[in-house]
Amino acid sequence: MKRGFLLAKKGKGRQSRRGAHTSSTFPGSAPPLSKRHELTSSPIVPAAESSQAADPAETLFIKIPTVEGGMWSGPLSAYIDIMGLNPSVVDWAFLESAAVIESGCRVVDWAAFRKSVSTSDSAALPPNPPPMSTSSAHKLHDEYIGTWLPFAYEVRGQYTSEQLKEGEALCMLPRGIKEQILVLPSFPHRLAIAPSKCKFRIGTSALSGLGMFATADFATGDIILDERPLLVTPQIIHFDFLKQAVDTMPKWFRAAYLALANVKGNTCAPEVGIIRTNAFGVDLPGSDDVFTAVFEHTSRCNHSCVPNAIRGIQSRQRLLLPRGSNSRLSEAPY
Repeated sequence: MKRGFLLAKKGKGRQSRRGAHTSSTFPGSAPPLSKRHELTSSPIVPAAESSQAADPAETLFIKIPTVEGGMWSGPLSAYIDIMGLNPSVVDWAFLESAAVIESGCRVVDWAAFRKSVSTSDSAALPPNPPPMSTSSAHKLHDEYIGTWLPFAYEVRGQYTSEQLKEGEALCMLPRGIKEQILVLPSFPHRLAIAPSKCKFRIGTSALSGLGMFATADFATGDIILDERPLLVTPQIIHFDFLKQAVDTMPKWFRAAYLALANVKGNTCAPEVGIIRTNAFGVDLPGSDDVFTAVFEHTSRCNHSCVPNAIRGIQSRQRLLLPRGSNSRLSEAPY
């Protein structure tokens, strides 16, 4: 599993390949959701009558479009838990007034939920909700495994010191996905360019915050960066699993992850805000679900509507980046 920044090139590109492995299983699974947190893609079931003092998080439902083209309906409290959002920043009184009755339940839509988030950060929530995968929602009750791809430390005799420096990705995957990756004919792989040979630096950008700058001239067809992600997770994953993944990272690895930008403020946990600020969507074999990947250096590229860089995951895309210019991407994660 890797991510490459490549320069625009005519003709055939480099054949994409994948990297080496081993895995470790986190003991057990996350605590089962309480009854009010159980998710369903079925029609809304009316909630029991409650008094005016009832917790609105317990009685409100939300409707979210699904990647399959339908609508997912479930308790708002469950959705807040899934996304790792902070309930204290929600204007519950506004949601109470915005709710409409459907099938005997009080339901709010995404627009009302987004408006209810009390924050000065306009980027706290995207204008449109990330589509919910009903299959992902059902997987909340399954066990996940924590897999380092590639994991070289138990087979050091098979790897050179340079290979060991190429890094690993911590992947939170539903059971069975890792096995699909391991049987790929192209697995494992080497990075297209060693980290020690990359010709860029991370420095303060005139645009905002840290940015990636070229330290040498690049010709058309040259590879700028090929790196493995720090973390890969399903797009829809319970916060308990995400928190467990970050907590089990080695100290330096976790520090690199937590040092990334988080523009979501206090609307969600830092672990979630970093993903929502920096992650890119990826597809994995054996699953139709959408996964996200967070990268240490790629995350430092600034967004631009007139980019000089094109990001590619296991692709042949290439880009031109002159010496000293700031790397800018045309795609910004929500």
